Amino acid sequence: MTKTTEKFGSNQAARKLGPALLGVLAAVNMASAMAGVVNGSAKRNEISFDLVPNAQTLECLRANDNEEPRARATVIRGKLNDTLILDLDDIKPGLQFDLFTVQHSPFLATGAKDPAFSGSFGLAWYQSDIEIPKHSDRGHVRISTILLDQIFDSIRT
Repeated sequence: MTKTTEKFGSNQAARKLGPALLGVLAAVNMASAMAGVVNGSAKRNEISFDLVPNAQTLECLRANDNEEPRARATVIRGKLNDTLILDLDDIKPGLQFDLFTVQHSPFLATGAKDPAFSGSFGLAWYQSDIEIPKHSDRGHVRISTILLDQIFDSIRT
């Protein structure tokens, strides 16, 4: 982290850069999990699933040595917009990162590495900034966005 801070010249830039990448990778798992639901024959109006932290960034997320960082996503289908509820637990207090939905994932929905991943995330959609409160290890994000029918129907490959 010291080298990153020196390179970018401020603690704020360094704190945002590393977790921003993590936000992308966490969202990748969300994309994989939702794609399985959308591609299935029965459309569900609500789906919940766990996000799996990228092992390479686990220590950046960890609030303490006793608990693993966790995130639970719930997507509720809407008529014009879907609702994404993201609950984060045991995340480092004060951590800030960006949440993206991406087209291609380096992970399967189980969190295992996808052997078919070509190295490109493809298209990415910014969803939200996320900030864990400074005196807590829990975060909560609720956004209205398009996740299920329109985005993932148009990017199937």
